[in-house]
Amino acid sequence: MITPRLSLTPSSGMMAFIMGGPFLLDLPFEARSKIYSYLGLIRSCPIDITLDLVTFDPGLSLDLGYGSGWECRHHMKIHGSCNHGRNRVQECACQELPTSLLYLHRDITAEVIDIFYSRNEFVLRAHTGVDLTCLKSMGVRALAAMTSLLVRLNSWPCPRGHASLSLDGSKCATCQKPVSACDPTLDSSDEAGQDVIQKWHEACKHMSTGITPGKLKLTFICDVANFESATNIIQALSMLPTLKECSIRLGRKNNHELQAFSRTTSALMINAVQPRTSFPFNHLPPELRLRILSFTDLVSQDVCHKNFNRLVIRNGKLLKSNAINANAMLCCSVCTNTGIDCCCPSLYAASSASCRCRIIPFELFLVSKQMYNHATEVLYSQNIFEFKQDAEETFAFLNDIPRTSLKQIRQVEFSFLVGPPVTMKACFTAKSWRRLMRFIKIHFNIPRLSFRITIDAYDTCLWNDEENEEENRYVYDMYCDIVRGLRILDGLEDVRFELDWLTDLAPFLEWEVLGERAKERLPEDPQSRPFRNFERHNRIPIWYNLKSNTSGIDEIVEAA
Repeated sequence: MITPRLSLTPSSGMMAFIMGGPFLLDLPFEARSKIYSYLGLIRSCPIDITLDLVTFDPGLSLDLGYGSGWECRHHMKIHGSCNHGRNRVQECACQELPTSLLYLHRDITAEVIDIFYSRNEFVLRAHTGVDLTCLKSMGVRALAAMTSLLVRLNSWPCPRGHASLSLDGSKCATCQKPVSACDPTLDSSDEAGQDVIQKWHEACKHMSTGITPGKLKLTFICDVANFESATNIIQALSMLPTLKECSIRLGRKNNHELQAFSRTTSALMINAVQPRTSFPFNHLPPELRLRILSFTDLVSQDVCHKNFNRLVIRNGKLLKSNAINANAMLCCSVCTNTGIDCCCPSLYAASSASCRCRIIPFELFLVSKQMYNHATEVLYSQNIFEFKQDAEETFAFLNDIPRTSLKQIRQVEFSFLVGPPVTMKACFTAKSWRRLMRFIKIHFNIPRLSFRITIDAYDTCLWNDEENEEENRYVYDMYCDIVRGLRILDGLEDVRFELDWLTDLAPFLEWEVLGERAKERLPEDPQSRPFRNFERHNRIPIWYNLKSNTSGIDEIVEAA
């Protein structure tokens, strides 16, 4: 067991409680647990383990401690969110660990150790093989009580585990540590890699003597240079007893071979190997098979971002399911207990039992023809297809999809980013839009199809509107072209416009497409509306004649 350094003495309040009142051990265990919790024995942040770091020592520097002021969970709990201001606190805001409890009574010490290791989460970031020797110093009692441990053998691009880089890529965006200080990938062919592998084997052999089977949640992160190095470092895990949960990351980038290896090892560590006999899925009724498939990642389940429930297509390609945009991938932040040591399989060669990122199981399409048909129906009918590209690219993308699958699509969203008039011809033309609508009319099931049109024009129009409102007329003309194209689709189930310029025009555009079905969306008196800041971007333009609603958008006249 790691022996805590005697940095504090029992407080006067604690001694007064023990000497003057009832003895602590005479209280019920639940009451004692509450007292330990109030004294700070159970921390909100994971506790970092280092070679010469005392487990109960909260005075960690920025290099050794997990939590800093803007990452500390206790700080976030108090203030409601992270503090990203410039005046960042450099120390963890969690309450100091009550070292005094270890020097009151032998029975209290034993109880405190059990609670400390079973109720806290521990992290070890080892940069060399020597850093792993601290695991060998832990006693059997501490190992038996431990429930959560994260071991990271190399940290990149930040020594402290952060994944975000500065704009120039030279330092960590969170703690400003230079990238040059990060650890290289593990290579079993060099001397440093062999030393790390040897020390890790020794640490696993020692931990196997104390870990309680089915109790420990282990996260192991080691970015390797090749598959041989992965095999050598993972062999040590076979010494450990059955784990409650096991997450493994072996690569900084997606690698099918390493990812399959980490997934198989994780299953073996929790004794979750698939049985040889399979469930007769094909014998179930079709309705039940479709229902079961809807609970897979073919359909978005419990997600942490609203954009995860849609399939985004950009530049003719389907973006990954946890992509907020083409250049930013988002971690679910629950794949590990730290929130910064990412083990998301969508981003790395990893396997995580707690990861909530959506990974579409395309393997289902290769099982059988029956499974292919059912998986295709669920994928196309229960997802939102968002096209963030021009109409020509969308036409080419849809043209490659089987015609039977196009009939199953129920929700489509088109997103347009409006730029200056000179660049608009490159991203939107009325001719290509009408061509796309004619294709959709032929191959889609129009009565069951819903559209959402999102147009981002605020920044461009706000700049132009400062001098002359007429300069934004081309945006209004684009709205009209979109509506004319949509009116080709007779019997469209629904259409919604999300406009950030001329916002109040949205219900009128929907009415122009749907007719009387959208009449209830129109305001009773469009001319009288409450005042809002930046009202000019909400107002109905002078080019739209409110008195000619019944004549359709082709009859719009200038009412200037």
